[in-house]
Amino acid sequence: MDNKKYEELKSKGTIDANDNVLFNGEHVPYYLLKEDLSGFNEPTGPQPYQSDEWLFKFYKKHGMIETDTTPKSDDVFDVIVEFVSTKSGEYKKELVDFVKNKLTELPKGKISSTLRRLKKLGIIEESTHETTGSKVISKGRYWNSHIKQGG
Repeated sequence: MDNKKYEELKSKGTIDANDNVLFNGEHVPYYLLKEDLSGFNEPTGPQPYQSDEWLFKFYKKHGMIETDTTPKSDDVFDVIVEFVSTKSGEYKKELVDFVKNKLTELPKGKISSTLRRLKKLGIIEESTHETTGSKVISKGRYWNSHIKQGG
C-alpha cells in the first residue's frame, strides 16, 4: 500500500491509531490485508506459514496481537460520566440504554459492574422513585472530587 493511500485511510478512520483495520469483527494489522482491505494477502509460497492469514492466526493464538473489539471499562466510565453530567436525576434504565447505544458491542454486565463500582465509591448515587419504584441515578457526594469538570 502506498503512503498516500495509507494516509487517506488513516484520516478516514479506516486504519486506527494502532495501524489496525476492523476486518471480520477483529482488529487486523493493515499490512496483512490486500490493498483494498477485502481479505488477507495472497500466500508467498505453498507452505501454510507463508500465508499472512496463517501468521495472523498464529499471532492471535499466542497472544502476540490484540484483536479484541469490545470497549474497555474506561470507555464505559466516560459514557456514564457524560450522561450523568448532562442529565441529573434520570432513571437507571435510561442510563443503561444510553450507554448501550453508544457502545453497541458492550455486554450489559459490564455496564452494571461499572455502575456498582461508581456507587460504592460515592461518585454516583442510586435512589428509588417513591411512586414508580424505578431506580434514579444522580451525582454522588464525591462527584466533584473525582470527576474533573471543564476538561
